Amino acid sequence: MNKIEKLKQTLHPAQFTQKLPNLDYSNLSEADRFYLKNFGIYNIKLRPENFMIRIRFDGLSISKNELQTILNLKKEFNLLTILTARGGLELHSIRAENIYQIYKRLRQNGVETHQSLTDNFRAIVTDPFADLSLDSGFESLPIIKQIRDFFIDNHQFFGMIPRKFNTALISREKPVSNFWGNDALFALAKKDGTLGFNLYLGGKNSEVAKSANIFITPEQTKELFIAIAQVFLDSGFRGSRAKTRLFHLIETIGMDSLRKQIETNFTKELESEGELLLKSPTSQPTQKLKDGLWGERIRTKYGEISTKDLERALKMLAVQNSQLRLGVDQNLYLITPQKASFKQKNQSKNELEILSCVGARYCPLSLWDVKGDIDSLPIKRLTRLGVNVGFSGCLKGCGRHYHSDIGLIGLRTNLYAPTERAFRVFFGAVDKEAPARMLYYSVPQRETNALIEVILDDFEESRFESFRDFSKNILNRYKIETLQLWYLVKSIFDISGEIKKLFFSGDEERLIESFDSFLKIDRENINQSIKELSHTLWDLR
Repeated sequence: MNKIEKLKQTLHPAQFTQKLPNLDYSNLSEADRFYLKNFGIYNIKLRPENFMIRIRFDGLSISKNELQTILNLKKEFNLLTILTARGGLELHSIRAENIYQIYKRLRQNGVETHQSLTDNFRAIVTDPFADLSLDSGFESLPIIKQIRDFFIDNHQFFGMIPRKFNTALISREKPVSNFWGNDALFALAKKDGTLGFNLYLGGKNSEVAKSANIFITPEQTKELFIAIAQVFLDSGFRGSRAKTRLFHLIETIGMDSLRKQIETNFTKELESEGELLLKSPTSQPTQKLKDGLWGERIRTKYGEISTKDLERALKMLAVQNSQLRLGVDQNLYLITPQKASFKQKNQSKNELEILSCVGARYCPLSLWDVKGDIDSLPIKRLTRLGVNVGFSGCLKGCGRHYHSDIGLIGLRTNLYAPTERAFRVFFGAVDKEAPARMLYYSVPQRETNALIEVILDDFEESRFESFRDFSKNILNRYKIETLQLWYLVKSIFDISGEIKKLFFSGDEERLIESFDSFLKIDRENINQSIKELSHTLWDLR
């Protein structure tokens, strides 16, 4: 049993409520910090003077009252506001003497922060145009509310599950984002002419959810979720914190065994999965919706929201039938009776889709100021080609780099020079089929853009419509060692058109043989060849 589980046995997280008014927030213990997370309050000993509070928006909608409350607090306490990659909103730069007052003000105005951090069922996410899009199969927001009402402040589950649990309900065919990294994904499906959900389980930052071979109708979805929640509470692992997610339970006992446990708690026989209707995400900055409404994406600065944008959004909510929703792509979405009602400067048809962690300005665990460092990437070309990027400032992976076309982790290295900035580079994510693979363990920042450009050259030359299709049909046909060799050789030597054709053909053996015209590859120790080439290319001379 890990130390967090021992704390739960000593004092139930819900009972910590009584300590909140009189707690010395300027002198917290590690136990205090754990308990506070259950109320959405975050503090870390590396930066004890700063607090953050996370607000959850199950279903991703934000009301006029909630927005006004947040805006008032932002102005009064000079706070920073950040959208997360799970459709949440964080208030940063809170001083110790103000944190409890801000928490109380949020609660008094109906803004929910409970169970938004640590070992809880986190905010349930969906598409920002859920229930209003023309391809919605049925209404999912009432289901999300039912599930939320079940576990919010439920003593049985409040801070007591083994690890965080992320859930998505998607009842439309073409969402704007990728939802396959959730512990539980309820995805639009059809069986025997009836619309409902197929259930996929075990996703996380580094894994995609896999089929549980279950189809459920909308009416029974809450009941199925409760059955899953009970299994995770009772059977989830509570040892090493690194292996307590639902994924690790599935990895150990198998999906069939987990399904049987869920069926036992469900108390009736489960149906096998139906036809999956959920398709790959499609970028949709503006789209026509039902009932004469229009949806429009309001771009943020990689999740950072200015006071001015919040004020403008609040003004738009005064328009009849208007709504404001939060996307898991760290953007706001405005729904109004008018098209293009929230015009932004420099808005183009193709927009850079990038997810990022909060970075060093907001989190001491990050080695990079991610929000600022994004602009050092080849933005124009990534935007033109519609390639999405996930950028994390540390190994925790809050930028969801495993679920992006190109994923980056900002690190530091001394492999190629005295200690310098570097990226760990990933690519090849394909929705439900595979997470991204690590291409290189460490690439100096000074060389990363050149590498990205070479990868983009291949994508353009492949003529596939999306990088996702390029990954599925070309990149993921190769062993990662072959791809490591390919991009090193291509960056160092002048590659002929014939060798390029070999690459696009997927003939791995012949491609490696073609490298012999440049250098001798040790087939028995291919990693040594990769190491030597990387030093040839990236050593600082």
